[in-house]
Amino acid sequence: GNESTTLESLQFDFAKIEAATNRFAAENRIGKGGFGEVYKGILSDGQEIAVKRLTRSSVQGAVEFKNEVQVIAKLQHRNLVRLLGFCLEDEEKILIYDGYISPEYAMHGYFSVKSDVYSFGIMVLEIISGKRKGCSSELERVDDIRRYAWTKWADQTPLELMDPNIEGSYSQEEVIKYIHIGLLCVQENPDDRPTMATIAFYLNSPSINLPSPLEPPYFKRSGIEENMVSNNALDSNSISDSINGLSVTKFFPR
Repeated sequence: GNESTTLESLQFDFAKIEAATNRFAAENRIGKGGFGEVYKGILSDGQEIAVKRLTRSSVQGAVEFKNEVQVIAKLQHRNLVRLLGFCLEDEEKILIYDGYISPEYAMHGYFSVKSDVYSFGIMVLEIISGKRKGCSSELERVDDIRRYAWTKWADQTPLELMDPNIEGSYSQEEVIKYIHIGLLCVQENPDDRPTMATIAFYLNSPSINLPSPLEPPYFKRSGIEENMVSNNALDSNSISDSINGLSVTKFFPR
C-alpha cells in the first residue's frame, strides 16, 4: 500500500551514493562513531548530502532498518534535518540526509536548537557566496562551504567569499560581519555556537566585538600554510586592520 510506495520513493541505488561520495573517499569523511561513518557528498543534480553508512556488523536487520526509515520519514518536521532516503543493498545499510545536517546529528543523532543554528550558519555562508545547492561550482566540486569560508577568513581575505555577481552593491563591513556570524554558527561543538537570540543581538548591533570562530577540526593545510595561519592570521598582534582598504577592527578578534 502507501507505506511500501513511500519506502520505494526513498530508496537510493548504492552506485549513486558511491558516486556522490567519490567511493566513500577519506577526504569526504566528516565523522565516525560506533554506528559507522558519515560522509559528505554531492548528488548528480548538485544537491549536497550527508551519508550515514552503518557498520556491516550492525545487529539491525533489514526489516528493522526499513521500519526505522519509515518512522523517521513520518516524524519529519520542517525545522528538523531532512532525511532524503536510504540504501539497502547486500550488506550496506545507509541513510541519506540533506546537506545542512549538523555534525552532532550526523554522528550521534542528537538534535537541539543549536543544530538549527548550524543550518542557519551554512545558509548565511551560502547566500553570501552565491554557492547554493544545485548550482555547479568550483566550491562544490572541491570542498564544502564551511572549510572554504574558514580558509578565506584565516587568510584575512573574507571578501573573496562574496558572490561576484553582487559586487559593489553591499557594505563590505556588513558582509564581513555576516561571514563572522556564519562561522560562529557552524562551529563543531554545539556549545560554542551562539543562540538565535544572541545572533539577533549581533545582527542588530552596529558595533560589537564578536568572539573568534574556532577552526573546523578536519581543516588541513600544508605545513607552510599552517605556519602562516598560526603565526599570522590567528595571531592577535599581527591581524591586519585593513582588507581591501577597509577597517575591520570591529570584527576580527583582537
